[in-house]
Amino acid sequence: MILFNIKIAVRNIWKNRVFSMINIAGLGLSMACCLVISLYIWNELSFDSFHLRKANIFRITEKQNQAGSFFNVAVTPGPLAPALQKDFPEIQNTVRFGSWSGVLKSGNQRFEQNRILYTENSLFDIFDFQLVKGNRKTALLAPNEIVISEKLAAQYFGNHWEKDPALLSQRFRLNNETDFVLAGVAKDVPENSSIQFDVLLPINQLFSSDKWSNLWGIPGGKTKWGETSEAALRRELKEETALEITDITFVLVQDCIHS
Repeated sequence: MILFNIKIAVRNIWKNRVFSMINIAGLGLSMACCLVISLYIWNELSFDSFHLRKANIFRITEKQNQAGSFFNVAVTPGPLAPALQKDFPEIQNTVRFGSWSGVLKSGNQRFEQNRILYTENSLFDIFDFQLVKGNRKTALLAPNEIVISEKLAAQYFGNHWEKDPALLSQRFRLNNETDFVLAGVAKDVPENSSIQFDVLLPINQLFSSDKWSNLWGIPGGKTKWGETSEAALRRELKEETALEITDITFVLVQDCIHS
């Protein structure tokens, strides 16, 4: 019976082959589109899902007035993070990032690196980025320490870098100016992470060498933070996000730092 029905279906398709091919092509195209859209949605929803405390991590943005139009941008002054943590006891921890790029040298190996982040040790407390070499509790505490990804470890030290007993004493130089000592190797960052890096550097080293990176704003200008009371900040947060300040336990502050 089944074979008989298949024969009838094949005959009908062949009899009306133009119409049948249009239907079959349309069906295949629609199924392919649904599959692509589903994969895209799944990928978007999976971003940063590997962080265990993702529900309590918030990014601070700055509302900027640019030619009369307001924009929310993911850049904030360097001192904002410690000021927030000081004035709001509900905030348990903060971390700051600054994107950078440059030529990173170790021994005879020299490569251009475009995924460099200046940051601080609290990165490893807030986020679940793992170190395969080094101590996550102390990495980046010293101003001359550097953490690189597994990919860069293989690039600079070969595929057997894990077996090198002196790996964590290797030295790097950035842009032929600043020297660093390897303090850790981080597991390669997943593609579905909104934070991407191959190199981590201590943000305090940047603050000590570049005074502009840790200022509230342009000298002589006014900073909104200095003019806004704690009560007003709490009220504005609730109005714009429907969140009470008590809902925040971790804060990510993206600094206005660029190479």
